[in-house]
Amino acid sequence: MEEYSPEVLRKLLVEVAGEVAGYLRDIAGSEGLDEVLRIGAGGDQTRKADMIAESLAVELLKKEHIPARIVTEESGIIDIHDNPSYVVVMDPLDGSMNYVSLIPFAAVAMAVAPLNKPLFSHIIAGAIANIFLKEIYSFSDKGLFLDNVGYRGPGKSMGSIIVYTNNPNLFSVLKKFFKKKPGYRLRILGSASLELSYIGLGRISLFFNDSGSLRNVDIAPAAAFIKKAGYAVVDIYGSLIDFSVNGLHRIDNIVAGEKSLVNIFLNFLRESGYVSSA
Repeated sequence: MEEYSPEVLRKLLVEVAGEVAGYLRDIAGSEGLDEVLRIGAGGDQTRKADMIAESLAVELLKKEHIPARIVTEESGIIDIHDNPSYVVVMDPLDGSMNYVSLIPFAAVAMAVAPLNKPLFSHIIAGAIANIFLKEIYSFSDKGLFLDNVGYRGPGKSMGSIIVYTNNPNLFSVLKKFFKKKPGYRLRILGSASLELSYIGLGRISLFFNDSGSLRNVDIAPAAAFIKKAGYAVVDIYGSLIDFSVNGLHRIDNIVAGEKSLVNIFLNFLRESGYVSSA
Protein backbone atom coordinates (compact mmCIF):
# COMPACT_ATOMS: atom_id res chain seq x y z
CA MET A 1 0.00 0.00 0.00
CA GLU A 2 1.26 3.45 -0.89
CA GLU A 3 2.78 5.39 1.98
CA TYR A 4 2.26 9.14 2.05
CA SER A 5 4.80 11.56 3.50
CA PRO A 6 3.51 14.01 6.14
CA GLU A 7 4.09 16.88 3.71
CA VAL A 8 2.04 15.22 0.97
CA LEU A 9 -0.74 14.62 3.49
CA ARG A 10 -0.58 18.26 4.61
CA LYS A 11 -1.03 19.46 1.05
CA LEU A 12 -3.96 17.11 0.54
CA LEU A 13 -5.64 18.32 3.72
CA VAL A 14 -5.04 21.96 2.78
CA GLU A 15 -6.72 21.33 -0.56
CA VAL A 16 -9.70 19.52 0.95
CA ALA A 17 -10.20 21.88 3.90
CA GLY A 18 -9.83 24.88 1.62
CA GLU A 19 -12.41 23.59 -0.84
CA VAL A 20 -14.93 22.80 1.91
CA ALA A 21 -14.37 26.23 3.48
CA GLY A 22 -14.80 27.93 0.11
CA TYR A 23 -18.09 26.17 -0.54
CA LEU A 24 -19.38 27.01 2.94
CA ARG A 25 -18.40 30.62 2.40
CA ASP A 26 -20.29 30.68 -0.91
CA ILE A 27 -23.54 29.33 0.57
CA ALA A 28 -23.39 31.24 3.88
CA GLY A 29 -26.73 32.85 4.61
CA SER A 30 -28.73 30.41 2.48
CA GLU A 31 -32.13 29.45 3.79
CA GLY A 32 -32.41 26.28 5.87
CA LEU A 33 -28.76 25.84 6.88
CA ASP A 34 -29.74 26.16 10.53
CA GLU A 35 -32.26 23.30 10.35
CA VAL A 36 -31.54 20.69 13.03
CA LEU A 37 -31.56 17.25 11.39
CA ARG A 38 -30.57 14.98 14.28
CA ILE A 39 -28.21 14.51 17.21
CA GLY A 40 -24.75 13.76 15.85
CA ALA A 41 -22.29 11.09 16.95
CA GLY A 42 -20.61 13.65 19.20
CA GLY A 43 -23.83 14.34 21.08
CA ASP A 44 -24.51 17.82 19.71
CA GLN A 45 -27.24 18.97 17.35
CA THR A 46 -26.42 18.31 13.71
CA ARG A 47 -27.62 21.12 11.48
CA LYS A 48 -28.01 20.97 7.73
CA ALA A 49 -24.84 23.06 7.38
CA ASP A 50 -22.89 20.46 9.39
CA MET A 51 -24.07 17.63 7.15
CA ILE A 52 -23.30 19.56 3.99
CA ALA A 53 -19.76 20.22 5.24
CA GLU A 54 -19.18 16.63 6.33
CA SER A 55 -20.56 15.10 3.13
CA LEU A 56 -18.37 17.31 0.97
CA ALA A 57 -15.25 16.68 3.07
CA VAL A 58 -15.75 12.90 2.97
CA GLU A 59 -16.37 12.98 -0.78
CA LEU A 60 -13.21 15.00 -1.41
CA LEU A 61 -11.08 12.75 0.81
CA LYS A 62 -12.38 9.71 -1.07
CA LYS A 63 -11.33 11.31 -4.36
CA GLU A 64 -7.77 11.67 -3.02
CA HIS A 65 -7.69 7.86 -2.56
CA ILE A 66 -6.08 8.13 0.86
CA PRO A 67 -6.28 4.73 2.62
CA ALA A 68 -7.98 6.28 5.61
CA ARG A 69 -10.51 5.99 8.34
CA ILE A 70 -12.32 9.25 9.01
CA VAL A 71 -13.39 10.24 12.51
CA THR A 72 -15.83 13.10 12.28
CA GLU A 73 -18.04 15.21 14.49
CA GLU A 74 -21.36 14.20 12.96
CA SER A 75 -21.12 10.56 11.87
CA GLY A 76 -18.38 9.13 14.06
CA ILE A 77 -16.23 6.61 12.17
CA ILE A 78 -16.34 6.35 8.37
CA ASP A 79 -13.94 3.96 6.63
CA ILE A 80 -13.22 5.14 3.07
CA HIS A 81 -10.81 2.27 2.31
CA ASP A 82 -11.00 -1.49 2.82
CA ASN A 83 -7.62 -1.50 4.56
CA PRO A 84 -7.00 1.96 6.06
CA SER A 85 -3.53 2.87 7.27
CA TYR A 86 -4.30 6.46 8.36
CA VAL A 87 -6.95 8.08 10.50
CA VAL A 88 -8.22 11.54 9.57
CA VAL A 89 -9.79 13.28 12.55
CA MET A 90 -11.91 16.25 11.56
CA ASP A 91 -14.58 18.76 12.44
CA PRO A 92 -15.88 19.81 9.01
CA LEU A 93 -17.66 22.84 10.48
CA ASP A 94 -16.33 24.00 13.83
CA GLY A 95 -18.36 26.92 15.09
CA SER A 96 -21.57 25.94 13.32
CA MET A 97 -23.72 28.19 15.51
CA ASN A 98 -21.53 31.12 14.51
CA TYR A 99 -21.73 30.06 10.88
CA VAL A 100 -25.51 29.79 10.62
CA SER A 101 -25.82 33.06 12.56
CA LEU A 102 -23.44 34.76 10.08
CA ILE A 103 -20.96 35.47 12.85
CA PRO A 104 -17.69 35.26 10.88
CA PHE A 105 -15.76 32.90 13.16
CA ALA A 106 -15.90 29.29 11.98
CA ALA A 107 -13.49 26.77 10.48
CA VAL A 108 -12.94 23.47 8.74
CA ALA A 109 -10.36 21.48 10.71
CA MET A 110 -8.68 18.16 9.97
CA ALA A 111 -5.55 16.25 10.92
CA VAL A 112 -4.06 12.84 10.19
CA ALA A 113 -2.22 10.19 12.21
CA PRO A 114 -1.07 6.65 11.42
CA LEU A 115 -3.84 4.19 12.24
CA ASN A 116 -1.34 1.97 14.07
CA LYS A 117 -0.57 4.93 16.38
CA PRO A 118 -3.91 6.76 16.50
CA LEU A 119 -2.99 9.31 19.14
CA PHE A 120 -2.85 13.09 19.34
CA SER A 121 0.88 12.83 20.03
CA HIS A 122 1.37 11.01 16.70
CA ILE A 123 -0.53 13.42 14.45
CA ILE A 124 1.76 14.06 11.48
CA ALA A 125 -0.10 16.71 9.48
CA GLY A 126 -3.12 18.96 9.67
CA ALA A 127 -4.96 21.93 8.22
CA ILE A 128 -7.42 24.45 9.65
CA ALA A 129 -9.28 26.56 7.07
CA ASN A 130 -10.70 29.85 8.37
CA ILE A 131 -13.98 30.06 6.45
CA PHE A 132 -14.61 33.79 6.53
CA LEU A 133 -11.05 35.14 6.78
CA LYS A 134 -9.93 32.91 3.89
CA GLU A 135 -6.76 31.77 5.67
CA ILE A 136 -5.46 28.21 6.03
CA TYR A 137 -3.13 27.20 8.87
CA SER A 138 -1.31 23.90 8.39
CA PHE A 139 1.67 21.85 9.51
CA SER A 140 3.75 18.77 8.76
CA ASP A 141 7.27 17.57 9.44
CA LYS A 142 8.36 20.47 7.20
CA GLY A 143 7.08 23.01 9.71
CA LEU A 144 4.21 25.49 9.94
CA PHE A 145 2.42 27.10 7.04
CA LEU A 146 0.08 30.04 6.60
CA ASP A 147 -1.70 29.83 3.23
CA ASN A 148 0.90 27.28 2.06
CA VAL A 149 3.78 29.65 2.82
CA GLY A 150 6.30 28.69 5.50
CA TYR A 151 5.49 30.42 8.79
CA ARG A 152 7.82 31.08 11.71
CA GLY A 153 5.25 32.16 14.28
CA PRO A 154 4.36 35.52 15.84
CA GLY A 155 6.78 37.86 17.51
CA LYS A 156 4.29 38.59 20.29
CA SER A 157 0.73 37.76 21.30
CA MET A 158 -2.35 39.83 22.00
CA GLY A 159 -4.00 39.83 25.42
CA SER A 160 -7.16 37.77 24.90
CA ILE A 161 -7.77 34.77 27.14
CA ILE A 162 -10.43 32.24 26.12
CA VAL A 163 -12.24 30.50 28.98
CA TYR A 164 -14.98 27.85 28.84
CA THR A 165 -16.23 26.39 32.13
CA ASN A 166 -19.34 25.11 33.87
CA ASN A 167 -17.95 26.06 37.26
CA PRO A 168 -19.10 29.56 38.35
CA ASN A 169 -16.35 29.64 40.99
CA LEU A 170 -13.81 30.11 38.23
CA PHE A 171 -15.07 33.60 37.41
CA SER A 172 -14.29 34.97 40.87
CA VAL A 173 -10.80 33.49 40.48
CA LEU A 174 -10.44 35.07 37.05
CA LYS A 175 -11.45 38.45 38.40
CA LYS A 176 -8.47 38.32 40.75
CA PHE A 177 -6.20 37.09 37.96
CA PHE A 178 -7.12 40.00 35.68
CA LYS A 179 -6.44 42.47 38.49
CA LYS A 180 -2.91 41.09 38.76
CA LYS A 181 -2.54 40.87 34.96
CA PRO A 182 -4.37 43.98 33.69
CA GLY A 183 -3.17 43.54 30.11
CA TYR A 184 -5.42 40.51 29.54
CA ARG A 185 -9.11 40.33 28.66
CA LEU A 186 -11.65 37.50 28.74
CA ARG A 187 -13.17 36.34 25.45
CA ILE A 188 -15.36 33.42 24.25
CA LEU A 189 -15.50 33.26 20.46
CA GLY A 190 -17.23 29.95 19.73
CA SER A 191 -14.78 27.91 17.63
CA ALA A 192 -12.10 25.95 19.47
CA SER A 193 -10.23 25.27 16.22
CA LEU A 194 -9.80 28.96 15.49
CA GLU A 195 -9.27 30.01 19.10
CA LEU A 196 -6.42 27.52 19.43
CA SER A 197 -5.00 28.33 15.99
CA TYR A 198 -4.98 32.01 16.88
CA ILE A 199 -2.59 31.24 19.73
CA GLY A 200 -0.11 30.07 17.11
CA LEU A 201 -0.73 33.28 15.15
CA GLY A 202 -0.26 35.58 18.15
CA ARG A 203 -3.87 36.74 18.13
CA ILE A 204 -4.89 35.01 21.38
CA SER A 205 -2.73 34.44 24.46
CA LEU A 206 -4.32 31.50 26.25
CA PHE A 207 -7.12 28.92 25.84
CA PHE A 208 -8.72 27.24 28.86
CA ASN A 209 -11.59 24.74 28.85
CA ASP A 210 -12.66 22.54 31.75
CA SER A 211 -16.31 22.21 30.72
CA GLY A 212 -15.92 18.53 29.84
CA SER A 213 -17.83 19.15 26.61
CA LEU A 214 -14.86 19.23 24.22
CA ARG A 215 -14.20 16.27 21.95
CA ASN A 216 -11.00 15.20 20.27
CA VAL A 217 -12.34 16.34 16.87
CA ASP A 218 -12.84 19.85 18.28
CA ILE A 219 -9.21 20.40 19.20
CA ALA A 220 -6.88 17.81 17.64
CA PRO A 221 -5.91 19.66 14.42
CA ALA A 222 -5.41 23.11 15.97
CA ALA A 223 -3.83 21.85 19.19
CA ALA A 224 -1.32 19.89 17.08
CA PHE A 225 -0.67 23.06 15.04
CA ILE A 226 0.25 25.15 18.09
CA LYS A 227 2.15 22.28 19.69
CA LYS A 228 4.26 22.16 16.53
CA ALA A 229 4.80 25.92 17.00
CA GLY A 230 6.23 25.30 20.47
CA TYR A 231 3.27 26.30 22.62
CA ALA A 232 2.13 24.40 25.70
CA VAL A 233 -0.84 22.03 25.36
CA VAL A 234 -1.48 20.58 28.82
CA ASP A 235 -4.20 19.66 31.29
CA ILE A 236 -5.11 21.72 34.37
CA TYR A 237 -2.38 19.93 36.33
CA GLY A 238 0.30 20.94 33.82
CA SER A 239 0.74 17.45 32.36
CA LEU A 240 1.10 16.97 28.60
CA ILE A 241 -2.18 16.04 26.96
CA ASP A 242 -2.60 12.95 24.84
CA PHE A 243 -5.72 11.17 23.63
CA SER A 244 -6.98 8.73 21.02
CA VAL A 245 -8.16 9.96 17.63
CA ASN A 246 -9.54 6.56 16.62
CA GLY A 247 -13.17 7.32 17.48
CA LEU A 248 -14.88 10.19 19.27
CA HIS A 249 -13.63 10.92 22.78
CA ARG A 250 -14.32 13.59 25.38
CA ILE A 251 -11.53 15.86 26.62
CA ASP A 252 -11.94 16.70 30.31
CA ASN A 253 -9.87 19.86 30.22
CA ILE A 254 -7.14 21.64 28.31
CA VAL A 255 -4.90 24.66 28.80
CA ALA A 256 -2.91 25.99 25.87
CA GLY A 257 -0.72 28.99 25.22
CA GLU A 258 2.76 30.42 25.60
CA LYS A 259 4.51 28.22 28.16
CA SER A 260 5.36 30.91 30.71
CA LEU A 261 1.81 32.31 30.68
CA VAL A 262 0.31 28.82 31.01
CA ASN A 263 2.54 28.20 34.04
CA ILE A 264 1.53 31.52 35.60
CA PHE A 265 -2.15 30.81 35.00
CA LEU A 266 -1.98 27.27 36.40
CA ASN A 267 -0.02 28.42 39.45
CA PHE A 268 -2.69 31.04 40.07
CA LEU A 269 -5.44 28.40 39.86
CA ARG A 270 -3.57 26.24 42.35
CA GLU A 271 -2.85 29.10 44.73
CA SER A 272 -6.50 30.14 44.63
CA GLY A 273 -7.62 26.60 45.48
CA TYR A 274 -9.46 26.11 42.20
CA VAL A 275 -7.09 23.28 41.23
CA SER A 276 -5.47 20.94 43.69
CA SER A 277 -2.12 19.28 43.14
CA ALA A 278 -2.23 16.33 40.72
